[in-house]
Amino acid sequence: KKNQSGKIYGIDSWDVADCLRYMIDVNSIEWWSQLNYEEIYLQCMKNIQDCGVEHFSHIFRGNSEMTLPYINFPIDILHIDGNHEEIPACENVLMYVPKIKHGGFLWFNDANWEQSKKAIDLVENKYKMVLIDKAKSDDPNNFCNLYIKL
Repeated sequence: KKNQSGKIYGIDSWDVADCLRYMIDVNSIEWWSQLNYEEIYLQCMKNIQDCGVEHFSHIFRGNSEMTLPYINFPIDILHIDGNHEEIPACENVLMYVPKIKHGGFLWFNDANWEQSKKAIDLVENKYKMVLIDKAKSDDPNNFCNLYIKL
């Protein structure tokens, strides 16, 4: 916003079916099933407007697979924070990490979760991205790994 340039692309379906895909933990299913996804979407759009960045933001309301054809450019910074189950997390890595340009960055949310291990392995071994930071949150079970693509 300060530079009056750049573009942010956000991808989220705000859909319970996408959130529950491959989920088997009963407590997680119950928790994710009770969220009001429409309210969360509307709050996201309001936050974008309230921050005055709507001219720099393009929000795709769909899942990663259906929006992939629209992301046909090199990515500077990618933040993966979608469905954390093993298969969807790996799919997100396989679809979007190759689009990160050299010198670009990947933030991978909840990288220390058991379900994220194979996706992290893809990031580090298949795509040879280099871990440069681990950002902790208030929750000791959550880490967001920062990688660079050399």
